[in-house]
Amino acid sequence: MIAYPEVDYRMPFTYAQQFQTQFTGKRGTQGFQACSVTMNSFANADLVGIAFWVVRQDDSQPTGGNSSNWANTDYLQDVLVTFNGSVLFRFNGKLAYRSTNMMSTEVGSSQWFGSVISPGTVAPFIPNPKDMYMVYLDFARARSACNPGHLFNVFRIPNQNLIVQFNTAYGDVPYLFQATYFYNGLVQCNGGTSSILIG
Repeated sequence: MIAYPEVDYRMPFTYAQQFQTQFTGKRGTQGFQACSVTMNSFANADLVGIAFWVVRQDDSQPTGGNSSNWANTDYLQDVLVTFNGSVLFRFNGKLAYRSTNMMSTEVGSSQWFGSVISPGTVAPFIPNPKDMYMVYLDFARARSACNPGHLFNVFRIPNQNLIVQFNTAYGDVPYLFQATYFYNGLVQCNGGTSSILIG
């Protein structure tokens, strides 16, 4: 880059944008797909995928000096994702989204090994192992022909909403919905300056 500053160097990468909102949980026995969350604030860029999970608010933000279990993801059921009334993803039951996530070799089953710390303000603090899962929505199933590793063929939805419906393990308790949006991005270096392009 120093020897040939006139050359336009570009390196693709994946840009991550955070999203969070609150909602009240509903069990499947309280009504089919009782929880509805609106995902919005999308950038005007190629949306490669979305990862999301939900955590009980009292786990994420405990009271009374208890330890935080901010990664204690809830087991979701009957996940449905729609865009302008059209179904994009439908994961029936509790295992469908875990099985579908395994189709992407990079993500696998989207499982990680976690621990849930039992309530208490004094030692001993007892951790209980738990398999944690997130839902991954892969919009980049059809890879780009010109650059198979990056710059996927995906759509853009700025100023639009995605509606996610599902059931939670507990009813009528506050939850946090946390998501990460993934976009195509480029780092550009030219003439001694650099810039980051999202899109």
